[in-house]
Amino acid sequence: MSNLNKKNICLLIGSYQSGGAEKHVLDILLNIDRKIYNPYLCVLSDNGILKSKFTELKVQTYVCSDNYGRFRKKIFRVIDFINFIRFLKKNKISIIHIHLVGCYMFGIF
Repeated sequence: MSNLNKKNICLLIGSYQSGGAEKHVLDILLNIDRKIYNPYLCVLSDNGILKSKFTELKVQTYVCSDNYGRFRKKIFRVIDFINFIRFLKKNKISIIHIHLVGCYMFGIF
């Protein structure tokens, strides 16, 4: 399958922490059929113990917000949403795979 026919998929997680969702996304990225999909990773916070494992995969990664830790106290800034939309359009993402409630609240918009 040529690169033009591949589906661009973005997996959205909160951070690189060692929780179940993060391990699940890591497993998906390790096993995704790259003949069919071009995977992209989007994280809301650029920290966590699994960061080096994700980096080893050499998947294009976008950090959405430097405010994720404050998400519980206040809503994301509008600029975070705009930048996320730009990332999706620039990379012609056709599938967004969202994990966890905070990410769902961010990605649903």
